[in-house]
Formats: sequence, structure tokens, C-alpha cells
Amino acid sequence: MSLPIHLRPEAVHDIEEICEYLESQLAGLSQTFLLRLREKLDRIRLRPETYGQVWKNVRATTVKNFRYVLYFRTHADKIEVLAVIHGHRHPSAWKKRI
Repeated sequence: MSLPIHLRPEAVHDIEEICEYLESQLAGLSQTFLLRLREKLDRIRLRPETYGQVWKNVRATTVKNFRYVLYFRTHADKIEVLAVIHGHRHPSAWKKRI
């Protein structure tokens, strides 16, 4: 069964900041990031249980070809994306969003 993806406002803000930074580094890089992010979200939507739990019911996965980690949790009716942060940030940076 496929569940809908819900991006929390904080996650949307993360993505916007990432895209702004990537675009400042190389024109078009943000579009590649968004493509990889959509691919990952599609995979999560289909099989969220395949991704490892990092804390309680929160799971995490990387965005292909990028050093960003996507944190999410599954509910009965949706998949909630909590954060998308750089892999070098402290892993607990997203915990304050719970």
C-alpha cells in the first residue's frame, strides 16, 4: 500500500535552503537534487519499512549522489518528512522537530 507524503514546514524550508545553496554552487544542481529527492520519496512511499530506524519510530535515508539525509516517520495514514539536513550536521539536529 502506498501512503501519501506530508512534508512538514520545517522540511520544506530545509529543501528550499538546500536548493538555494546548490544553485549558488552550480547552475542546475538544485534541479538534480530535487529529481533525486523525488525519486527517494517515491521509494519511501512504496516501502517505508525498508529504511532503518534511527530513533524510536523515525527512519532515515540519504538522497542519492548528495550528502543530505532525509528523516521521516510513518503514520497509519501518511508518511511525515521531518527534516532534510546535511549528513555532516549532528544527527540530533532534527530531534527538536519531534
